[in-house]
Amino acid sequence: MQEFATIIRIRFAHLAHNYFYYGHLRKTYKKTKDIAILLTVCLCSMSCANRIKQSIVSGIVDDFTIATKSHNDPLLVENALPPLLLAVDAFLVDQPNNIDLLTQAIEAYASYGALVEMRDRKRAIPIYDRAHSYGKRALKIHLNQMDIHVLPFWSFEEKINELNKRDLNVIYWCAAAWGGWINSNLHSMNAIADLPKVIALMKWVVKTDESFNNGGAHLFLGVFYSALPTMLGGDPNEALHHFEKNIEITKNRSLLPYVLMAEYYTRQIFDRKLHDQLLKYVTQHSVSSDSSYALENKISQQRAFLLLDNADDFF
Repeated sequence: MQEFATIIRIRFAHLAHNYFYYGHLRKTYKKTKDIAILLTVCLCSMSCANRIKQSIVSGIVDDFTIATKSHNDPLLVENALPPLLLAVDAFLVDQPNNIDLLTQAIEAYASYGALVEMRDRKRAIPIYDRAHSYGKRALKIHLNQMDIHVLPFWSFEEKINELNKRDLNVIYWCAAAWGGWINSNLHSMNAIADLPKVIALMKWVVKTDESFNNGGAHLFLGVFYSALPTMLGGDPNEALHHFEKNIEITKNRSLLPYVLMAEYYTRQIFDRKLHDQLLKYVTQHSVSSDSSYALENKISQQRAFLLLDNADDFF
């Protein structure tokens, strides 16, 4: 009987051990499973949160762009935009390499720089610096080329040849920011040395979709072919072609190409008569407040009056 009792105790102990062991495993498995589920939920939540942030930024920038275009008070818009820029910066703090957020930031800063530049070129310098800083980061990530800005020109062209239409948005805004930065640093030979790369990017935009951003690439090329001396690649005929293409694309609703043509092209060919004709056309034009070109045209008129007042200093 004692032997039988001993066997019973051993078997009971064995069963108890198995019960507690497998029970512990089940609990551990359940906890591990719960942790795995929790981590998955957290990761999904973070991913969703990032997408929400991206959507919010995109929505805000797009809404601001639409809303401000129809304003005819440039100073009001200029004073209203800084909080948006800081919000975009804040969203990039924990997602510094998010290409979509970067593109939104580049667009916001480059557009704001162009707005400020019409009144105060010195103040536009740090704004273009920030836009170009984001642009450099975006190009490195998007093209998967960490040394993109120091590549020899022929290697840079090879990279451009690999682009397709899906790259249009990020490439255009990176080039616009880069060009704005060069224009605000014309005293620097290092900045001017980058110009062929920017022109190559904008030529690619024209080739891919010349109507993108209301023909902005044509306007850009018109300015640079006008502003550059002939020995550095300037070409008045090429400049005129791009200005006229921009007027065609915007269906003559934008006054900006006329102002820029007067400011850069007529000075390149030293034509005071054409300079004044273009600017007087702009100043006498009626700006509609319900037009999507209202803000752009109001700024253009302000610039036209200033250029007319200072014309004797140049011609």
